Order: sequence, then C-alpha cells, then structure tokens
Amino acid sequence: FMAALGNAAFMYNMCLAVYYLLVIRFEVNQRTIATYVEPVMHTIAIAHAFAHAFLGLVLDLFHPAASLSGWCLINPNHPDGCEARSGGCGEASALVKSTHYSVAATFILVLTATISCMSLIYASVRGRERKARERYGSGAFRGLQEREMKLSRDTFQQALLYVSAQFLSVVFAFPLFVDGQNKMYHFV
Repeated sequence: FMAALGNAAFMYNMCLAVYYLLVIRFEVNQRTIATYVEPVMHTIAIAHAFAHAFLGLVLDLFHPAASLSGWCLINPNHPDGCEARSGGCGEASALVKSTHYSVAATFILVLTATISCMSLIYASVRGRERKARERYGSGAFRGLQEREMKLSRDTFQQALLYVSAQFLSVVFAFPLFVDGQNKMYHFV
C-alpha cells in the first residue's frame, strides 16, 4: 500500500519539471502558478497515488511479491506463500493486468513528459543566449569566447542530472517488475 502511495513522488517530479518549464520558458508569474497550476498539479499527483493505492486495497489486490521478499504489491489473487515464479498461482486477473499496465504506462508517460520539459527548457535558454550574443555582440560580455554558451551547457547538465535522478529512482525496480510480469502472465 505504501509503495503504491510512493508513486506520488514520481508524479511530483513530473509536476516540478512542468513548473520549471512554465517559469523558465513561458515566463508565467508565481501568482498565476499558485492560483491555477499548483492546485492541478497537487490534485494529479495525490489523486493518482491514492487511487492506485486505495483501489488495490479495496479490491484486495495486494499480496506478497514473488520477486521482492517482504513486500506486498498488487499481485494476482493468490494465497500467501504462493509464488508467481513457480507457476502455481494461476493466471492473473484482467483487473491486475490492467493495473500493472496502467502503472507501466504512467511511468513511461512521466519520464517522457519530464524529458520533454527539460529539453524545451534547454532549447529556451540556448535561444536566449544566442539572441543576447547577436544583440550585444561577442565583445559586450567579458570573456564570452572562453565561456561561449556556458549557461546553456550548465542548463543541459542540470536537466540531464534531473532526468537521470528520476530515471535512477525506478531503473533498479524495473527489471523486477518486468520479471514479475513475465512470470505472472506466463510470458516465459
């Protein structure tokens, strides 16, 4: 249940990337963001996590995970101690399959949205640097030849680190998720 609620952190990372995009690229002021955007972001992140967790709880979908000892995740409706790896659990229900597919789709959507936001931010900063160089000339800034496009390089590095940190938060669990899906749905 708590692992399902943890999806809110992943959604909040996406919301933070959208926030950065609105502030940096589109120059939306803080008042507009606080009034209109933040409530939507909080609603999306919290509602998604709570819906996932409470539906799993209400529909009795949480059971011991075959690939993670000591964890209860959304698994096929099977008795305790039954492991999907051994093939003794039977076929997963359509509801469990759809839940797993929706979680995988959410992770892909969030990573794609985050990467897109960071790419647009980088393009915006790079464009502003080029315009400043064209407008004021290369001699207007002390040492510009040495620091050519430094701000856009720094922005690219920060965006890459941001996306990498988010990716690393799920990359280690993803093989376990895929392995569990293969065993659970008898793909292997």
